[in-house]
Amino acid sequence: MDIDNKVIIELSGSKTFDRIMLREPILIGQRISRFHIEVETSNGEWEQVASGTTIGYKRILRVEPVTTSKIKLVIEASNHLPAIAHIGVFRASALELGW
Repeated sequence: MDIDNKVIIELSGSKTFDRIMLREPILIGQRISRFHIEVETSNGEWEQVASGTTIGYKRILRVEPVTTSKIKLVIEASNHLPAIAHIGVFRASALELGW
């Protein structure tokens, strides 16, 4: 199957985050079996910040704090045509970090 295996998200300006949340539309089944996340650096290059296997209903990835305006989800392997329901980026709260 020949598919475009990436999604590029343009944020509304530069954002700093250390959590990435991914969700598949689970009603049609879990499809993605391997993926990675890249962010665009200040010099325009793409840098990988996270990777994983399945996503399922919800997958939250912890990453080192990063500031970017573009995020790329690259799907490396899937059982069927891949589908994503939601992509979100967040910053951990001070309570979670123990401050």
